Amino acid sequence: MSINAPFMVAGLLILIVLFIVFLLIVRYVYKDAKRRHMNAPLWILVVLLAPFCIGFVLYLLARSNHPDLTCPKCGASVSDQYSVCPQCGTPLQPACPQCNKPVDPSWKFCPWCTAPLDGVQQPTPPQPRPDKFLLRLLVAILIVPILIMTFASFAFVNIRRSGVSTLSRRYLDTASYYTEVPDDVADSVRQWFEGLDLNLNRAYVLEFDEHSSLDNLYHQYFLVYAPKASSDGMFGIHNGLFRSAVELKFKEGSQPDYFALLEVQASKHLDLDIYVGGKKRTTEVQTVDFNPTTLFRMPNFADGPSAAALPQRFKLTRFVGGENAGILEIGDAETMEKILSAIDGAPRVPMESAPTLDSDKTPLLFHITVQYRIGDPESEATFLLYQDGDAYYLQDDRVTNTADGSSIRQMSSDFCNYLAHLFPESA
Repeated sequence: MSINAPFMVAGLLILIVLFIVFLLIVRYVYKDAKRRHMNAPLWILVVLLAPFCIGFVLYLLARSNHPDLTCPKCGASVSDQYSVCPQCGTPLQPACPQCNKPVDPSWKFCPWCTAPLDGVQQPTPPQPRPDKFLLRLLVAILIVPILIMTFASFAFVNIRRSGVSTLSRRYLDTASYYTEVPDDVADSVRQWFEGLDLNLNRAYVLEFDEHSSLDNLYHQYFLVYAPKASSDGMFGIHNGLFRSAVELKFKEGSQPDYFALLEVQASKHLDLDIYVGGKKRTTEVQTVDFNPTTLFRMPNFADGPSAAALPQRFKLTRFVGGENAGILEIGDAETMEKILSAIDGAPRVPMESAPTLDSDKTPLLFHITVQYRIGDPESEATFLLYQDGDAYYLQDDRVTNTADGSSIRQMSSDFCNYLAHLFPESA
């Protein structure tokens, strides 16, 4: 699974914001330390070398002994040791009228010159400088981690939501394609293809989508035609901040016309991005109501039986007392449809109440194997029917355990009796 451009841009923006905040911290410490008559270069070195803003925290603690004061009259920077403002001469502390040294207003005599201090007044003291920039800086320092965590959480959730379980692809030249699909599909695709107003900077797509109740996933089938592209390509999924997409990358080529056939199974609908020679092409997508690919689609007979979707092979094995009691090859379309419709229409047992099926404790009654394409493992399905007291449960290997239910279906006794009566000795 690759990281796409939106993720990289977002990550780069976060790094830039972090760098800017760090520069603001360094600038603030340098100017603030100079105003407070502290060793500014030393504190800059502490901030640079200490990790995770520890140096900045140490500076904020140390500067409390060095107040940042201003003259109440002219606003010039002053020290708490100054008697008068060096800029305008405004008195900042009470002073001895004879020696001008700082004194306490409660004293009666000057400790340096012994002069009486009657009538010494307390002048307006220096004022602390408002530090609005520090508040903004602290807010920025708090916001950045929140943004990073929010981005990380959003990205993680987005990746999980894509839930891609299967990616399949195939490449066929157009002549071979038309011989491998049903005639009605071939006619529809040929009509679409011949009606294209071809542009070398575009790609053309037929898309068929369905949500399968068997695995609770979105199944998307794409037939792609990209002029002047190679007959192979890199195929994958990339997850962005606001969208997830199937990504198909071709090299430039000059092969005859061919189609790229794609299948994606995911927990949500995905877009399709096509690149040729490293450049993204504008994609014209037409949604159709049939599967335009030759990639297999497992049918769901709960949606209605379809003779075109019947298996090429249907094998039913019966067990009695744990022993094989007979194997039956079923070729009758009506029988296959009846069995598959009953299975697909049976309710799935909730996860919290799904039984543990074990042939040692719950007798195995029937083993059903269907093959829609001989020699194609992806087109095979297996069903195991067990008896648990008066209940009958079928393990459906096509179905995954989800919040909608387990892979175990609750079957009726009538269904079991029907399967048993298919065998000659039970007739």
